[in-house]
Amino acid sequence: MKKEKIFQEEKKVMKKKIIAAFLTTAMTIGSLSGVTVFAADAGTDEKVEMADASDVDGTTITFWHSMGGVNGEAIDTLVKKFNDENEYGITVDAQYQGEYDDSLNKLKSAQIGNMGADLVQVYEIGTRFMIDSGWIVPMQQMIDADSYDVSEIEPNLAAYYTIDNELYSMPFNSSTPIMYYNKDMFDKAGITEIPDSLEGIGEIGQDLLDKGGAGEVMSLGIYGWFFEQFIGKDVKRLLQLLLLTRMMLQKISLQHGRILMTRASHLS
Repeated sequence: MKKEKIFQEEKKVMKKKIIAAFLTTAMTIGSLSGVTVFAADAGTDEKVEMADASDVDGTTITFWHSMGGVNGEAIDTLVKKFNDENEYGITVDAQYQGEYDDSLNKLKSAQIGNMGADLVQVYEIGTRFMIDSGWIVPMQQMIDADSYDVSEIEPNLAAYYTIDNELYSMPFNSSTPIMYYNKDMFDKAGITEIPDSLEGIGEIGQDLLDKGGAGEVMSLGIYGWFFEQFIGKDVKRLLQLLLLTRMMLQKISLQHGRILMTRASHLS
């Protein structure tokens, strides 16, 4: 569909009304492997109203996502199923936009010309930005307008995207970090119990290095999400880490101050 047709104001208002019809598909895709779907704002202050089925025939909804590979193929299959089977004549145009950062940056550029997608998949740390952007319709409005049943949504996932009792986006796919271990190294080090905490890893770490032949006790990708998952359920550990970080920063600051004082004394 031509862009000028997609982004005519009346079409945008209509899409705002009918995007809720795609929620069932979004819920189905949610079984894939923390990401969420936002609905684009139509540029008006009116509350969402569900359109009559006779008014939506021929409407195309653009859906930007970041699911490549097998997950992308699954999305294409589900979107095709929706397009073939929905009785409203709605067509969803699913478009892969690259990784999460790439997609969000493209959205920022596109919105300058009011050319963004109708639905967009955004990773969890982009939630606050999307809410503050003024570009979206809170998903709660469409849920309320259609009396949509959200009981199947995992409460913990919904809570992440709920602010002031309003669900801003539809939980779309949720990832879980997995820790792998080298069984040969564990056997060589004589370790028979697999640790399930940072403390447990710390207790066996030296044996892995000295006896198991490990170069590192544990390695993680350079991505704060892994660290967040480790401490997310342990407030005590989080406070300890914050205190430790503060002490380290104070020590660095003190050492830096001493270096400056030393340099100043040499200059004088």
